[in-house]
Amino acid sequence: MGALFLTSYAVSANALHWTNAVDKMTAVEGRVICCLCILSAQVWSQIAYEHSWSGGHWVGISLFSTWTIISIIYRVALYLTSTKKSN
Repeated sequence: MGALFLTSYAVSANALHWTNAVDKMTAVEGRVICCLCILSAQVWSQIAYEHSWSGGHWVGISLFSTWTIISIIYRVALYLTSTKKSN
């Protein structure tokens, strides 16, 4: 999952310079999906293996929560921007 996250980062970082909004949205959607999958896996792992994890695991969960929220906000902003331009 880490490799997927890094790959989605590389694509979404370069997507900022793309002129086609559909390409940007596709890159951001990939980032959102990756962040959601990693976040859900971390939460599941924390709940399923509570006795094996220390409280520090929640730091990683909060970090991915932040990245997930930022990517969702960016996706919504791109969508709203594209709908305003098309009207």
